[in-house]
Amino acid sequence: MVFAVGCKKDKNDDSGGGGGDTHEYVDLELPSGLLWATCNLGADKPEAAGAYVAWAETETKESYSWTNYKYCNKSMFALTKYCNSADCGNEGFTDSLMVLLPEDDAAEVHWGNGWRTPSKEDWLELYANTTYSWTTQRGAKGALFTAPNGKTLFFPAVGYCMDGDYYYYDSEGYYWSTALVETRPYDVWAPNFTEDGIHLTSPRCVGQCVRPVRSRLEK
Repeated sequence: MVFAVGCKKDKNDDSGGGGGDTHEYVDLELPSGLLWATCNLGADKPEAAGAYVAWAETETKESYSWTNYKYCNKSMFALTKYCNSADCGNEGFTDSLMVLLPEDDAAEVHWGNGWRTPSKEDWLELYANTTYSWTTQRGAKGALFTAPNGKTLFFPAVGYCMDGDYYYYDSEGYYWSTALVETRPYDVWAPNFTEDGIHLTSPRCVGQCVRPVRSRLEK
């Protein structure tokens, strides 16, 4: 998977916000001014899956599980980073880190220029200021968020990867945030889009997609 790939525009084209960034984004006129990328990390069009990564890992793998997750000792109860509970830490390890650091953020590592993985608050802002619907776009099923200004943001239903297999492709979409679940450091606050609505958590060892965000660009 080539992470640098993404929906791109000409660097001299400032339509939609511009500012010299090469990754396309949509301005939903959210209260924070946050800009959402139109494509997943590693994708070349909005309907494509792009790269699957485990939470806090920055490279793709052939298989995703607790046995090969970067920040544990082969078990969800033996975490070696991002752990606020001795019961879940390797030999009682804790570090109280509950939010993804920049060096472990695949979006920030591979796109740079202010791009990052959305926070929990970013997702909540998106939900609160848009209308959610399930649709098919250019042959791909997925979730569509429509803002009052008429702009839309599409998330393809490309499932997740675990133990070398893909699950729920074309029926559900799994996306990372930067925040762990406070009472379960082995789980991430990660929206899962379905035709029936939105669900919220995933184990951090699985391979899921990232939709980068960034602050409004200055012209």
